[in-house]
Amino acid sequence: MSKEIPYKIYLEESEMPKQWYNVRADMKNKPAPILNPATLKPITVDELSPIFCKELAKQELDETTPYFDIPQEIRDFYRMYRPSPLVRAYCLEKKLGTPAHIYYKFEGNNTSGSHKLNSAIAQAYYAKKQGLKGVTTETGAGQWGTALSMACSYFDLDCQVYMVKVSYEQKPFRREVMRTYGAQVTPSPSMNTEIGRKINAEFPGTTGSLGCAISEAVEAATTQEGYRYVLGSVLSQVLIHQTVIGLETKAALDKYGVKAVIVMPTTTPLIKVERTKSYGAEVILHGDVYDEACAHALALAEEKGYTFIHPFDDPAVATGQGTIAMEIVQELPLVDYILVPIGGGGLATGVSTLAKLLNPHIKVIGVEPAGAACMKASLEKGEVVTLPHVNTIADGTAVQTPGKNIFPYIQENLDDIITIDDDELIVAFLDMVENHKMIVENSGLLTVAALKHLDVKGKKIVSILSGGNMDVITMSSVIQNGLIQRDRIFTVSVLLPDKPGELVRVSQVIANENGNVIKLDHNQFFTTNRSAAVELRITMEAFGTDHKNRIVKALEEAGYTPKIVRPNL
Repeated sequence: MSKEIPYKIYLEESEMPKQWYNVRADMKNKPAPILNPATLKPITVDELSPIFCKELAKQELDETTPYFDIPQEIRDFYRMYRPSPLVRAYCLEKKLGTPAHIYYKFEGNNTSGSHKLNSAIAQAYYAKKQGLKGVTTETGAGQWGTALSMACSYFDLDCQVYMVKVSYEQKPFRREVMRTYGAQVTPSPSMNTEIGRKINAEFPGTTGSLGCAISEAVEAATTQEGYRYVLGSVLSQVLIHQTVIGLETKAALDKYGVKAVIVMPTTTPLIKVERTKSYGAEVILHGDVYDEACAHALALAEEKGYTFIHPFDDPAVATGQGTIAMEIVQELPLVDYILVPIGGGGLATGVSTLAKLLNPHIKVIGVEPAGAACMKASLEKGEVVTLPHVNTIADGTAVQTPGKNIFPYIQENLDDIITIDDDELIVAFLDMVENHKMIVENSGLLTVAALKHLDVKGKKIVSILSGGNMDVITMSSVIQNGLIQRDRIFTVSVLLPDKPGELVRVSQVIANENGNVIKLDHNQFFTTNRSAAVELRITMEAFGTDHKNRIVKALEEAGYTPKIVRPNL
């Protein structure tokens, strides 16, 4: 049983993180590199150093170091307002009537009024360590400018802040707080810089913008000896410094035993199990299908006091899935069809509901495995039904009972359901690997296989590929079966006398037709009379059905009686 969680979880100062986390080190798809505008090639630390402090330039471009030590001087400063408490939002949970546990972490407990001080003190520290005189920056509402002013005051650095003119005039208190900490605050655009004078000349009376202020701050940093430019958002270095918030949150949750326990069927591919464990979750394997795993998860929640979060039968979960429809419509506004895989129906609910809200003319079609078509059966009966059993290689959609809470949304917003046989998934997998170089798990392939069931010529259609979690053994099996289905691999059985030279003769016939033998099985005990006939099973590669038929015909013309049998690889 986990501990009772108080309204506020406090950490000791000694429990404050000692390192920042660099998320890019763990990203499989790295962000596009920053380009040098002069060369249009990825910028280097040396090229970036005239603008940013050397150490910050290194952090900005680092994609391999997972953690950076937080210098003791910065941790000493952090202790004035960190760790901040993690607050359990019990009242909000009650008001919303949600089973979810909601937390918030208030970052306004310092003079700057925001989280921005977490990075401001780090950037000021590295400027001081490099021996600089000061730094320049821009600010809009003034929170970043205030945070940097505080940090520069702490390290005795000159701080020049270009504040958007309209904010400078409308927020005098924020402006004066910065000046109280010793910062030089200038309304932007100003007459202090070349770019400021140019903007004022072209746009007299302008109230300024953040772009103007940034341009002035960068110019000021690069034209004054001993100054560098700093920024409170957007940059990767800022993201690194702000991870102190998330790391504190994790430490607070760990303190009270808040953890994820995931129950999966015993048939779950190993790759899914291992990836889930890698995120820190405890994985329990139970039952042969999802429904049995779900029942066990509910029992655990009851027994141990856990909060059960349903993977699909929850409107909140479905709403999150609907963001996919939003992205589709944003990127392809004139989409005609959206194909979505269905297991329990959460993904289909979110996608179909939001798609219809955005454009009622979009056709949303659900796709289920024929061996686990619980949603189709439910729609046909007009109520949620439970299948007696499921049997499909699409493990992610092998569900016996669809969601009861989301079923009304499916009834209202889904236009049709297509069911797909496992054999079709095998062919679809091969198509995606060979033609698109993509690994898509069998459940995600449902929407690819469904394309052959639709007459959508000239239409804009989007197939949602819902996952790529497939272990190597399953992948190998699917590829082999796909090649067999397409006659790219086949086996023939031929009978021939048991005497020297017969094997060479058969091989030559196959070679003449460009067949590639990959396996031979020679059975001398096929009959009691070995001299009359022994069986030779030849498994070979072909380019397809036509090539296979030519090889078989050549064997027949050579006097053999080839018989097609199931390959045994």
